[in-house]
Amino acid sequence: MKGKVWLVAGIISIFFTPAVFAEQPTRLERVIVTATKAKTPAKRVTRAVSVIPGEKLNIVRGGFAAQGLDDVPETLVRRSGSIGRTTAVVVRGASAGQVHVTMDGAHIASPTTGSFDFNHITPDNLDRMEVLRGPHSVLFGSDAMGGVINLVTKRGEGPFKASYTQEVGGQHTTRELAVFQGATGPWHLSGSASRMDSDGHSDNDEYENTNLSTRIGYDFSEDTTLDFSLRHIFAVVGLDDGPFRPDPNHNARDRQTIATGKLETQVTDWWSQMFRL
Repeated sequence: MKGKVWLVAGIISIFFTPAVFAEQPTRLERVIVTATKAKTPAKRVTRAVSVIPGEKLNIVRGGFAAQGLDDVPETLVRRSGSIGRTTAVVVRGASAGQVHVTMDGAHIASPTTGSFDFNHITPDNLDRMEVLRGPHSVLFGSDAMGGVINLVTKRGEGPFKASYTQEVGGQHTTRELAVFQGATGPWHLSGSASRMDSDGHSDNDEYENTNLSTRIGYDFSEDTTLDFSLRHIFAVVGLDDGPFRPDPNHNARDRQTIATGKLETQVTDWWSQMFRL
C-alpha cells in the first residue's frame, strides 16, 4: 500500500512539477516613445549632440562657420577648392542632401539640390551651432537621415555695446567686422556687418563676401517672446578658366536672404506653443 502511494506521488510530480516551477513571464512598465522639438538641456538628450558655442566659432581658422565643425565627431567638411568654393558638410557618411540645415528654425537647403552650401556663411552674430547626429526623419523630414545642423543667431543681452575688428592675411586677404548688441526693458537687439576680400591663389580667383545679420525681439512677459532675425549674404567668386582662357569678368554671384519670425509662449512647464514664419 505504501509503495502505491509513492508511485502515485511520483507520477503527479512528473506531470505537474514543470507547470509549477516554470519561469514566469516578466511584466514591464508601459514605455511610450514620442518625438519632440521642445527645448531640452544637452545633458538630458540621449542622442549624439554637439554644440559649438559662438566664442569658439569666432576664433576658427578661415573665418567661416563651417570650420567650426572640423572637430565634431562623425562630421566631415568638404570644400571643392579655394576660398568661397562649394562647401558641403556630411554627417555619419550620409550625403550633403541628407543633412537638414536650419537657421533659427528656418530650413535653408537649396530647393534644387536639396543640400545647403556653407561656402559663404560666416560666424558673425551666431550664438551657437547645434549638430544632431543620426537619422531624425520623423522630426525634420526625409533630408535628415544623416543628421541636423541648427544655426542660432545671438540674442542681445546686457547694456548696449559695439566693437570693430580688422584682419589682414595672405593673398591680399582682408576682413572687417562690426558687431553690436544689448537690451533695454523688454527689447533685445544684436547685429553684425562683415566684409571679406581676397585675391585668391590664381589670376582670376578673387573673392568678395558681405554678411549682414540682425536679431530683434520683444518680451511680452517671462513666458511670451516675439523674435525676428534676418541674415543677408552677397558673395562674388572669380572663376579661373586656366592659363589659356583668362577672363577677368567670369565670376559667380550668390545672393541669399534668410528671414524668420517667431512667437513663443510657455504655457506650463511641460507645454509650450510656437508660431514661426
